[in-house]
Amino acid sequence: MGSFRDKFSLSYLNPSGAQADVSQRSSQSEHLPGMEEALLVWGRRIAEVLNGSTNQTAKVFDILDKLDGRADTLLPVINYLSSEGYLVRLQEDLKGNDVLKLTERGRKLI
Repeated sequence: MGSFRDKFSLSYLNPSGAQADVSQRSSQSEHLPGMEEALLVWGRRIAEVLNGSTNQTAKVFDILDKLDGRADTLLPVINYLSSEGYLVRLQEDLKGNDVLKLTERGRKLI
């Protein structure tokens, strides 16, 4: 009885049998040409909204409303900005309406 990976993997698509390092593949996809630039273009718009808010703080859904954007487009940008130190999550909400604050690094996007 083989492992789950043996039973359901797509290894047959790789005729050499060599398995690519998953971490290497994911890091390559994070550095697609132009991806960081696109994230920062959207990030600048988010930073402008936060900069214009009281205490440079706002909830995610309020930012979405002001930018007239889709959640599935802006949430990955917000996650990127948070992971790179452009903003911080002051309070997390179960539905994703987190309270965000612009950092000093984030102010440099403007």
